[in-house]
Formats: sequence, structure tokens, C-alpha cells
Amino acid sequence: MLTDCSSIPFLFHVPVFSFNRLQKPKRAMAKISVICLALFCLIAVFLVTSSTAGGEGSVPIQECPEECARRCAVASQHEECLKYCNLCCQKCLCVPSGTSGHKEECPCYRDWRSSQGKPKCP
Repeated sequence: MLTDCSSIPFLFHVPVFSFNRLQKPKRAMAKISVICLALFCLIAVFLVTSSTAGGEGSVPIQECPEECARRCAVASQHEECLKYCNLCCQKCLCVPSGTSGHKEECPCYRDWRSSQGKPKCP
């Protein structure tokens, strides 16, 4: 039998569990997770857009006339440049940057040759 009553409350002492202690780390982890997800998405978008920029398939067919107008803006034979640029754009779905050169951006555009072996695309 217990004669000392001072030990009774101690025997029935249940530790108080605080949810606030758990919620603070959970909130911090949630914020970190959201930030990491956002950074991952930004990096993924950057990689996808930079890998197709200027490359084959980067120009929809309906944008070929606009891209070729830019490409042929300073060409001495403007009409001929536009004609062949549009043919090349429709086949390769890309137009190199600038008004000349940069054909390494679009291998199809670079490698398409005329029957005489000359570059077909301006």
C-alpha cells in the first residue's frame, strides 16, 4: 500500500505532447520542398528551351515567312533568298540566327545541297 501521497501525481504524470514543436519543422520542410520544386521546374524549362533554340524543329511552319524575312533582310537577291529560305525552313523547321552564317545551329539547313553540290539554303 502506498502511504506517501506525494508520489501519486508523479505516477500518473503523462508528458504533454506539443504539436507546435512538430508543425514548425514541417512548415520549414514544406517551404524548402516548394522552393526546390520551383528551382527544378525553372532549370527544366531553361534546358528544354535552350536545347531547341535555333535547332531543327524550333520554328513552326507558320512562322517560316517571318523568320526568313529576318534572315534575308540584307540579302542582295532578296526574292531568291526568301524563296529558298522558306523551302529550307519548311523542310528543316529552323532558320539560323542572324542574316548570314550560323548554319551550325541547324544541320539540316546547312547540309541541304543543290544538284550542283552548292548549299541550297541561304
